[in-house]
Parts: sequence; structure tokens; C-alpha cells
Amino acid sequence: TVALAANWALYHLGQESAAQAIENAALLEDLFAIAALGTLSGHSPVLLKLAQHPHLQVRINAILALLEQNDPAALDKIEEVLI
Repeated sequence: TVALAANWALYHLGQESAAQAIENAALLEDLFAIAALGTLSGHSPVLLKLAQHPHLQVRINAILALLEQNDPAALDKIEEVLI
């Protein structure tokens, strides 16, 4: 969405508060926001929570975002999705 892209750009321009808007969208199951969290440091707890979500696509996006952050917890979660 446009709002998500704007917040992502603002974050990368130095406005740290924009990350909260991205996190809020991710918690509302916005798949693009979940993927965007993978590019932001410090949001692993949210991604770990989403990696346990009942919807498969939410879990996959959260796991991929964790992998992008090189979070070792993603390795445990990816096995659940692939099997």
C-alpha cells in the first residue's frame, strides 16, 4: 500500500517512529508490512509472534522476514512450514 511504502521510506530517511506504523500494519496481518519488518532491525519479537500465526501465509512471511534478519529462530520455524 501507499501508506506502507511511505512509512518504509520515512524510516529509511531517519524517522524512527515510522517503524511503529509498519509494525502495527504487520500485526493486522498485512503481508507486505510483515515482509518490510524483515528490513528493519529490532522487530524480531513481533516476527516471532507472527511466525506462530494460524494463517500459513502470515507465518511464511514472518519466517522469511526473520531469515532476512539472519535470526537463528527462523531455522526452527522454517522446518514447520516446509514439512
